[in-house]
Amino acid sequence: GGGTTCAATNAKATATPLDIIFVLDWSGSMQGDSWEGSTSALKDFLEAPESAGISAGMVYFPTIKPDFDDTCNHQLYAVLDVPVAELPGNAFALTNSMPADAIGSPSPLYAGLKGALQAAVARQDLLPKHKVVVVMASDGGYNTCGVGITGISNLATSARQYNGVQTYVIAVQSSANINFDALQTVAISG
Repeated sequence: GGGTTCAATNAKATATPLDIIFVLDWSGSMQGDSWEGSTSALKDFLEAPESAGISAGMVYFPTIKPDFDDTCNHQLYAVLDVPVAELPGNAFALTNSMPADAIGSPSPLYAGLKGALQAAVARQDLLPKHKVVVVMASDGGYNTCGVGITGISNLATSARQYNGVQTYVIAVQSSANINFDALQTVAISG
């Protein structure tokens, strides 16, 4: 007489494919222990058996592409230095792409992040059943390319709001006078 009815359903859970675009700061302020620690940790992640099945790509800022003087051109970073492909197969290309030390100059955080997010948003649009994220590692020293930290943070906000691409930030300790507040602002926005 009027009671509620329960119904049971069964569905198989499936994992969402994860695609990570790493954005790695290799500017001079990251030299030495900061670079060694960052690349060592990244190599461990890329080669870990638990990372198998994750897809990963890489872009460095400033650009490691030869013959480019305008490192603030975000289009240089939209074409990844190592395209996104599945691990463990792509681990070799990713680890071999890493320069021996951080000697790049300047540190165009705005252009590097904008280009990487452009690539990530395009990939998310192309593969809507994947989860695409950007993981940026930096010591927080940066050249804004004429855009303040609010403009840089807005890049992460726009990507997240447009199609869900999230930006994660790994703050790397270095010998330079670093602005971790700026990195936190980007992380919160993304």
